Formats: sequence, structure tokens, C-alpha cells
Amino acid sequence: MVGSSTLASGVVIGLSIAAPVGPMAILCINRTLNAGIKAGISTGAGASTVTVAYASAVLLGLQQIGPFLAIHRPLMSTISAGLMLLFAWRTLSRSLGTGSRSDADSVIRNYGSAVAFNCLNPMLLVLLVGAVGAVIGPEPLLGPAVSTVLLGVFAGSVGWWIVLSAATSALRGQLSASLLRGINRVAATGMAGFAALSLSHVLGI
Repeated sequence: MVGSSTLASGVVIGLSIAAPVGPMAILCINRTLNAGIKAGISTGAGASTVTVAYASAVLLGLQQIGPFLAIHRPLMSTISAGLMLLFAWRTLSRSLGTGSRSDADSVIRNYGSAVAFNCLNPMLLVLLVGAVGAVIGPEPLLGPAVSTVLLGVFAGSVGWWIVLSAATSALRGQLSASLLRGINRVAATGMAGFAALSLSHVLGI
């Protein structure tokens, strides 16, 4: 598998990881609504960076990923749930008018927090293992093919976040302040729900 087909396979993997609605999508949309398109894209770029890093680990060491997940998934899920609750609290504070906007206005902070969150998202590795197996197949990639796939993964992933941020930004100017506060409350509730779901898996509920 070489050339454009290899790149296309990476794009498909990147899109399949980024497109499903989850806590990162909620975070990206909410930051875009509150602070503009730069906030959304910087959040998506952070998520894409981790996706590529984990994709490289999957492509280069697929057999080692399973044991790693089995050992560290509970801890990763717990810390990830804590971060989701933190994001939910900040979003809710913003909807009540008590939170600072500096966290939403900082591109570097948005990027860094997205990296931290996605690094601790155990589902990312699970999804990547499945996507790589389905798109690439069982045969390992060698040499330049790995770099080409990773380039495609990044292009597919960050491309999705740019489109999502742009679409959300286009709607931003049409929202009243009261509607935006309501969306923030819904986003905070959704993030808290994902955190509860993550903790339920850890506790075996």
C-alpha cells in the first residue's frame, strides 16, 4: 500500500477518530461559541497532536497496546473523568457569569489542555486500534508508509476540527446571550455525563 492510497487510509483513520460526538467535540464546540474560531481550532489541534502520537504507537507497536491498556486504563479513565468534571465546572461557571474568560481566550492553554485530556482518554487508543486494524489490515507498515499514514491521520483529524470550528463560529453571531448561557449549561451537563460514564466503567457499575 503506497502513495495516495496510503495517505487516504490515514485520512480515513483521522476522520473516524475525530468525527464521533464525544467530550472533545463538546469542548471544541463550546470553546468556539464562547471565544471564537481560534479557540476551537487550537483545541482540535491539541486533540489531533495526541491522535497522531498514539497512532504512531499503534502502527509501530500494535502488540504492546493491549497489555498497556489493560494495566493503565482504570487510572487513565479516572484522571480523564476528573478533567471532564473540571471542564464542566468551568463551562457552568461561564454560563453563570462567574468564570474567567482567560482560559477560553488563550490559544496555548486551549491546545495544552486538549493535549492533556486526549493523552488520558483511554478510548482513543481503543478506537485507534480498531480503526487501524479495519483500514490498514493486519500487515505491518514499513518505512515511508508509516509516515504517510500518520500525515493522513493528522490531515483528517485536524481537518475535521477546522470544519467543526468554522461551522460553529458561523452560528456564533446569531446566538443571543441567554441562548449561549443555555448552551453552556447543556455542554457542562454533557461533559459531566461523560465523566460519570467513564467513572462507572472504572467502578464496574
